[in-house]
Amino acid sequence: MGFTADVRRDIRRAVRMGARPVDYLFELSTWIVLSYRVGHAIAGMPLPWRRALRLVHGPIHGVLQIAGGIELPVNAKIGGGLHLRHTNGVVVHPEAEVGMDCNLSQGVTIGIGGRGERRGVPRVGDRVYFGPGAKVFGPIVVGDDVAIGANSVVNRDVPPRAVAVGVPFRVVSLEGSFDLVVTGDEGSARASEPQRSHGHAA
Repeated sequence: MGFTADVRRDIRRAVRMGARPVDYLFELSTWIVLSYRVGHAIAGMPLPWRRALRLVHGPIHGVLQIAGGIELPVNAKIGGGLHLRHTNGVVVHPEAEVGMDCNLSQGVTIGIGGRGERRGVPRVGDRVYFGPGAKVFGPIVVGDDVAIGANSVVNRDVPPRAVAVGVPFRVVSLEGSFDLVVTGDEGSARASEPQRSHGHAA
């Protein structure tokens, strides 16, 4: 997706989760995510434009990150529908890849890990829920519809629809994130399981 589509999905998902327009506009997380989208779009522009616009955008994004206590680098690849209600302590590596409609709770780290050829950063699928304090690192793949419990440490691949909890994590069920993630789809709440009910995750 492109800039416009991602922003629309961010907004649509917030509305589907019950955000009121006035509240949404005045939340710091709204402007941090929008600033990330703008910066990511700038990063893909031709060099002369990129340099000029970064001079303007860079300080703004830096101030927003400091105010929110978050590291959300514009080089990271994050799909539309990002839910980032509580920003404090969130750290995302610049090379991380995160899919659509994901929830990042406070204190979440998506970072680099491993040694030598096994050193790298995670690739996260769509509709993944990260509980408060969850740590995910290394060259791993987190499948679609995964739920990662609060304060869990994940350093190896997680299969789709898994519920991962603990330090180190273990898979306790395949119930997935279906009751934790409201999607940004226009139709049913979930394309793959439209019959499941969804809570409003923080």
